[in-house]
Amino acid sequence: MAHDTDEINRWDSAQTLFFKEIKRIILAGQTGEDLSVSENLILAFEKTLADDGMDRFFVSKMLSLPSEIEIKEHFDPVDVDAIHGARLFLEKEMAKQLKKPFLKAMDLCSKADPFSISHEAMADRSLKNLSLSYLGSLKEQETTRLVYDHFVSAKNMTDELAAFKILADIDPDTKAKAVEQFYSKWSHNKLVLDKWFMVQAGSGLADTLDRVKELMGHADFSMKNPNKVRALVHMFAVQNHIHFHDADGAGYAFIADQIIRLDQINHQVAARLASCFNHWKKYDGVRKELMKKELERIMNIKSLSKNVYEIVSRALE
Repeated sequence: MAHDTDEINRWDSAQTLFFKEIKRIILAGQTGEDLSVSENLILAFEKTLADDGMDRFFVSKMLSLPSEIEIKEHFDPVDVDAIHGARLFLEKEMAKQLKKPFLKAMDLCSKADPFSISHEAMADRSLKNLSLSYLGSLKEQETTRLVYDHFVSAKNMTDELAAFKILADIDPDTKAKAVEQFYSKWSHNKLVLDKWFMVQAGSGLADTLDRVKELMGHADFSMKNPNKVRALVHMFAVQNHIHFHDADGAGYAFIADQIIRLDQINHQVAARLASCFNHWKKYDGVRKELMKKELERIMNIKSLSKNVYEIVSRALE
C-alpha cells in the first residue's frame, strides 16, 4: 500500500488491509480485547496521503473505506451491528491519529478553482472532501465547525453535498440545521431535491426511519415519481445498511409496506425495491425470520403483479 510502484496494486492492497482490519476489530470486540488500529496501516495511510507524486483523485479512492454494503459480502452470516461499529471505529481512529495530515491535505486541495472541471481541480475536490469526511467523524466542536463552514461557503454542488452528508451524520441538531438550509437554498430545483431526500435517507442517526416516514408526506415527494422513490425509499432500503436491518424489524416492515403500495402504481419500481430482500438468508436468525415474514406477507397479496411476484418468489426459494 505504501510503496508499490503500480497504483492499482496500491489500491488493491489498501482495500485488502481495510477488510482485514475491520475483521480484526470485530473479532477483538467479540473476545473482549481492547480495540485498536494497526500501526502499519496508519503508517501506510499517512504515507499515501502525503504522496505528492500520486494523482489526488486516485489517492481519495484508495483511502476511502469500503461501505457497509461492501463489507457485508465478506461475512456469512452478516453481523450488521458489528460491521457498523467496526467501520465507525476504524474511521474515527484514522481521523484521530491523522488529524494533522488530513488538515494539511484539505489546505492544499482547497486552493483549486471551485468552478474548474479540469481533472486536477476535480481530484483536489475529491481528496479535500474525503479528508473532511474523516475529520467530521470525530464529531468534535472544532471539526464540526470546519465541516459546517465548508457547507455554507461551498461554491459548487460537489463540495456542498459532501459537507451536507457529513453534517447529516453528526447529531440531530446539526443535521436539522443543514437540512433546513439546503432545502431553503434548493427548494426551487426538483432534481437537486432528490439529493436532499437521499442524504436524509442515508443518515446513520437513530431517527432516520422516522424521518423517512415523515418525508413521505412532504409536498415535494410523490410515490408516483420514480426518481423521488429511488431517492428516499430505495436509498433507505439499499444503502442504509444499519437502519434497514435494525434488529426490531421496523425497517423491513416499512419497506414491505412500500413495495405493496408501489405495486399498485409502478410494477417495475416495486420489483426493483423488492430485490433489497434478495440476500435475507445471509443474515442472523432473528433478522432472517423477520425478512422472511415480510416476503411472505408480500406474497399473500392477491393483486400482486408478475414483476414483484417473480422477485419475491425467487427470494423465498
